[in-house]
Amino acid sequence: MVSVGYKVAVVGRRELLSIYEVLGIDIYDARTEEEVLRTVRELKDYGLVLIDEEFSSILEIEREERLPVLGVIPTQGGVNAKSFFSDFVIRAVGTKIFSEGNGNER
Repeated sequence: MVSVGYKVAVVGRRELLSIYEVLGIDIYDARTEEEVLRTVRELKDYGLVLIDEEFSSILEIEREERLPVLGVIPTQGGVNAKSFFSDFVIRAVGTKIFSEGNGNER
C-alpha cells in the first residue's frame, strides 16, 4: 500500500483561524472572496483546504478539481459553529463533553 501524505490548509480571516495553526494546520489569511479564491487556486499541493463559512459560495466555483478537496468550517459565532465543534469533539474524543446550556452555568 502506498501512503500519500497530503497537507491540510485553512483559508479565511487569520484572527478567526489561529486555533488551527496550533493544531499544525497551515493557515492563509484572506479577507475577501477574491482573495480566498486566489489562495485556494494556489494550494494545488494540498489534499484538503477548509475555508471560512463566510466564503462558502466559492465551493460552487471550484468543484471541478479533484484536489484539493474543499470544505467549509464555521467561524466563531457563525450559524453552524456550535454544532460543528460539538460534532468534531464527539468524533475526536468519543463522547460529548459540552453542556447544552449557554455556557454561563456554574
